[in-house]
Amino acid sequence: MHSFSQATALAAATLATIGLAQSHVDIFREAIRKPNATRSIRFNPYPDVRHLADLEWTWRVNISDSLSNPYDNRSTEFTVRTSYDFTYEGAPTDSTLEEAVPGLGNQSFCAVQLIWTDSGWPANITNLWTDENTNSTSCAPVLGQDCVDAIIQSTGTNNGAWDRTCGSQGGSWERAPQCASSLGYMYSLRRVSAKNFPKLNNANSGESFAGLSSMEYSDLDNKTIYENYLNSIHMVLINAPVDLIRGNQSSFSTDAPTKLLCMRVNTSRRDVNEDEGDGNDGDDGGNQGGNEGGNGGDGGNAAGRDAANWWTMIGGLMIAAVIGAAL
Repeated sequence: MHSFSQATALAAATLATIGLAQSHVDIFREAIRKPNATRSIRFNPYPDVRHLADLEWTWRVNISDSLSNPYDNRSTEFTVRTSYDFTYEGAPTDSTLEEAVPGLGNQSFCAVQLIWTDSGWPANITNLWTDENTNSTSCAPVLGQDCVDAIIQSTGTNNGAWDRTCGSQGGSWERAPQCASSLGYMYSLRRVSAKNFPKLNNANSGESFAGLSSMEYSDLDNKTIYENYLNSIHMVLINAPVDLIRGNQSSFSTDAPTKLLCMRVNTSRRDVNEDEGDGNDGDDGGNQGGNEGGNGGDGGNAAGRDAANWWTMIGGLMIAAVIGAAL
């Protein structure tokens, strides 16, 4: 009897957890279907690879600022939710990555998503991405080509299988000397909380493959969090299976499978906060930002709260994904 009671309690707790996770997923999906802001950029991920030269993808970022729980009539708290998706041009609607990429078969793409806190990116960095960059996914305007090259060169080889190698892609971006005035500066301000490793193969064309969710806020006149996500640099690294890139080519650049993509939904110029220093000062700017963050500015304590809230949300997504895969 005792064992039965324990099992019953465990089952009830499990179902409650699943229900909570599923409700988070449903709310997230509904929110991103009606975004407050969106931007899409069409690009060819591998124009220099002969058998993939005709590929055209569209990367879309949707940002929604909506009630945290729209099913609660008493709710007054808001959450900013962001989703990323790829549309595979020329492929059937809702096609899988396998159907859209010739020769992919059962191999997996590795991907890395950069996650930052609700404080967002410093204006002195985001201002570098303007209207002139809206037709390209290049990260060079905001990171510099040397930083982009360093990140790509630090990325491991994708052997085509989804295993632990996909979870260590991209190396340590913030520690590259070439990235000191951009990502290194962001880390010193405690604005970056983690990296996420989404599975591109799990999302069909037009479906969200990764997302972000802010902390809740209740001040209806305070749209700072929403504006931070709107103005931030959204960054994703994709790494194709090496055999896919090799194809029938006798040789190819070792960097060919890896692409670093950047986008900013809003291109307006922002006022630079003096407390943020100047990221272009390299190490000096980074140290100043680290001290400001340690004193409890926009970085510091806020980073921990933001990261904890994000992981609460993504935990729900992960539970739902696991349950869905098991059904």
